[in-house]
Amino acid sequence: VWVAELFPTTIRARSMSIQSMFARLGAMSSPFVVDIGQKNAALALLIFATPCAICGALDLCLPETRARKLPNTTDDIFSDDGESESEP
Repeated sequence: VWVAELFPTTIRARSMSIQSMFARLGAMSSPFVVDIGQKNAALALLIFATPCAICGALDLCLPETRARKLPNTTDDIFSDDGESESEP
């Protein structure tokens, strides 16, 4: 999944910064989860696997963006004109 295809130009940088923040929070919390894993391996596996499974399931809800014009504004997200870029 490419972030550039999901968010319109007007909010793309903000969404990238929010995603980067959550990635850093996950990286900071991972040593603590590894420490939990030394005491209870199943719990650590559950903590690491649950967000992956949830995100995998949510990815199924995303629209297909192949050969479609990328949105420039938030209004473009909700328009159902079905326009697509012409392929050479």
